Amino acid sequence: CSARLACDFPKAVKALRAALRYPQDDDVTAERARKELHFIETTLLKSSPFPNLDAYLANATLFDEAFVLLTKQDFEKAAQLFNRVLGENPKHVQSLGNLALAYAGLGRRAVAMECFERALALDPGYEPAIINQRMVAQMREGEPFIPDGVQETYYYLERLKRERSNPDAARNPASRGSTDPTTD
Repeated sequence: CSARLACDFPKAVKALRAALRYPQDDDVTAERARKELHFIETTLLKSSPFPNLDAYLANATLFDEAFVLLTKQDFEKAAQLFNRVLGENPKHVQSLGNLALAYAGLGRRAVAMECFERALALDPGYEPAIINQRMVAQMREGEPFIPDGVQETYYYLERLKRERSNPDAARNPASRGSTDPTTD
């Protein structure tokens, strides 16, 4: 499934479930869909706090909604949704980084810096947080930090691709390329 290869798990799950709902004359497609769904569920749930795939996907959807609000500079609502994501998945590094940007947009520098610190405690090499933290550190408490724009990055997908193509990258964080500085 090309959606799985692109790490668009909600889209992949939807397509695979449709294949199961509308089986073809042969069982090959349905069996392949069942195996693929099992693989996705096993992979996603082994390192997450969610009891099932639907709970994981609901949280991912909430994250996406929060990110859209962040890009629209609706920082208050974005912060609320990122906090809900973190309520269910407190180790979600991207939510911590994006929550920091939402707080920075609200002028809450100290809270933003705490969020970056929490993200970096979970993943010390998380480049979007490192770069964004440097920018937010220069703001004054009470003065909103509003970037020219927030752009979506796929940091972990890109890192995985780099590590697969260059196994030394997994052992040497300095060999990792840089990412867009304005987003998680």
